[in-house]
Amino acid sequence: MASFDSKVISHIHQELHSHLPSEPALRTKALESLLAEKRLIDPAAVDAWIAKQNATMTRPEAIRAMLDAVLVIVSNGPSEKPKARRQAARASEMAARTIERKLDPAVPEEERAQRRSRLTKGPPEFREDRVDLPKAKAK
Repeated sequence: MASFDSKVISHIHQELHSHLPSEPALRTKALESLLAEKRLIDPAAVDAWIAKQNATMTRPEAIRAMLDAVLVIVSNGPSEKPKARRQAARASEMAARTIERKLDPAVPEEERAQRRSRLTKGPPEFREDRVDLPKAKAK
């Protein structure tokens, strides 16, 4: 039976693994290869993006930075909606006040409310084309 020196085996093992990139780098490279293979990223486009950055970085670092930026944008999305809603509500209030000043006070309140509604919502044919409003449910 052959005998092995554990120190020599350990040294050989460490020597073999010292030439490999770190585990996160291997994962990043595998992800990059998969995304390029599936044509979800273009390595040339990533290289062009790297050239535009102030800092020098490798392609895996660039992909990681791009993903981080996308995640920041996505995570900020829900927090920005209340601000947009507040702005829309304020604009709607301003429009209603302006319309109210322009409407004839002699017209009955019900008619004024209908006119105000038509002016703020717009004609039905335009409402269907507006991208900032949810689509009406089909009847």
